Amino acid sequence: MPDYTFKERAVKTRKEYSCDWCAERIEKGVSAVRCAWVCDGRFGHGHRHLECFEAQQRLEAHYLVDGWAPGSFKRGSTEEL
Repeated sequence: MPDYTFKERAVKTRKEYSCDWCAERIEKGVSAVRCAWVCDGRFGHGHRHLECFEAQQRLEAHYLVDGWAPGSFKRGSTEEL
């Protein structure tokens, strides 16, 4: 299994973003979760809708590390597209 570290924090967005989970737009000025991670020494970061972050929390950790790509899920759901 890869060496993986994940951190998140709630933010109010200062610009538009694309959600890492569902790939839908996150509007400027709304609450979202900013995520940052290091996987095998490589840094990554992104934003997620609050409901998408909650859906992500319901999946097993090994699946998140090994088995998904941004935009793979429906908004706020663990159901894959």
